[in-house]
Amino acid sequence: MGVLTVVVSCPYPVNVPRIASALDVAPNLVEGVIIGPAKVFFKLDSLDNVTFSIPSFKDFLLDADRAGEYFISSNKQDTLFIQILSRQPPSDPLQLYSREVLMGVLMVVATWQYPMLTAPRIASILDVAPSLVEGVIFGPARALFESHLFGNVTFSIPSFKAFLLDADRAGEYFIPCDKPNPLFIQILSRQPPSDPSQSYSREALMGVLTVLVFWFYRLTVPQIASSLDVDPAIVNRIVFGPAQPLFYFDRNGGITLPLQLKQFLQDADRAGEFYIPHRHPRYRNLNYSTMHAKIKKICFG
Repeated sequence: MGVLTVVVSCPYPVNVPRIASALDVAPNLVEGVIIGPAKVFFKLDSLDNVTFSIPSFKDFLLDADRAGEYFISSNKQDTLFIQILSRQPPSDPLQLYSREVLMGVLMVVATWQYPMLTAPRIASILDVAPSLVEGVIFGPARALFESHLFGNVTFSIPSFKAFLLDADRAGEYFIPCDKPNPLFIQILSRQPPSDPSQSYSREALMGVLTVLVFWFYRLTVPQIASSLDVDPAIVNRIVFGPAQPLFYFDRNGGITLPLQLKQFLQDADRAGEFYIPHRHPRYRNLNYSTMHAKIKKICFG
């Protein structure tokens, strides 16, 4: 029934190792089902993905009247997710992680609105060692995640994100859509490190955020420094220092804010003391017309 539940609840084909991982059983036990007595129900493609060989069999399993004791309810997958979430980590210290780290990783992956999330970046956002994040993604909860080209992490089961964002279904595992707020505040209010070469003022950090909220295109470090009339080294310490998780970098050195963070900073109710209105009074002090002409010249020649 576990194998049937996984294959029914996943919206795309899944392979034997992934089914075994989801159920926390040995792959040979899954193979014993798929190529054993129940093989008439399943077929394997060239990539070892498992689907039903009888297309109507999935409909049969989801129909209470027809399936009887074999019925798989539409919320059965929730039980599977909860089983994975509540599973105790293994005894191997290299794979050990706390429930807090697991939920932190889930929160970041569920609420971040772009896919450029690697294990080191998630670790940086949560301010934990990358090994702890890897212990989640490649450990007991690995069935929930998929690692793509360049190490980007997403949910392997698309419906799992919807599960986490649904209070009625997720229960204690519910992640409200405004959950990123405390995360951003934690990063924004984090004390800079004791190393003087990395230190910066709170005012400088908020200045960089303000510039990136205000402008609609990517800026380089010199452009940000020029608009704030500060030393580029100060901007460097911010965007490549403790606040780095707040920024997105393109291959040409352009820096922007993730859309979700920008919307957060422009929402007075959510951002509180970190609120940055779209037309910030700070720009009156910076001489808006002069600054605009300066950045326009830098960007467009």
